[in-house]
Amino acid sequence: MLFKLALALFATAANAECLGWCNPYTCNHGSCDTCATCTDLADGNVCVGWCNDYTCAAEHCTGCDGEDGRADHCAYLGTGGKRCLSWCNPYTCASHDTDCGACDGTNGKPSCTDVAQFCEGWCNEWTTSSPYCVGCD
Repeated sequence: MLFKLALALFATAANAECLGWCNPYTCNHGSCDTCATCTDLADGNVCVGWCNDYTCAAEHCTGCDGEDGRADHCAYLGTGGKRCLSWCNPYTCASHDTDCGACDGTNGKPSCTDVAQFCEGWCNEWTTSSPYCVGCD
């Protein structure tokens, strides 16, 4: 009986070992399921190197929320689902509501939330009816 108990404890300890080759892509292998990386993956706390602003739906990117030192690609999903990416401009406000809808006129970006501020460099007295010129005085 004591031998069986010792054998069971040994088997449990061996199963809890995280093997050196385990990584977020091998978590479905039985030898890796107890690894911290695999636990983090199951909890949605992994952000691998190939994740970016467009891969938030991928299992390996759900942790890209800027917390615990992870990259901040997907935090916008928890705050209304809108963001302000580097390429946003007045012409992308309406056509890319998710990617540019959070632009508020700061950091050189347009205010997609207040288009009354739009006044493009090409606006003149003949373009006052353009939605890109409504903020011109």
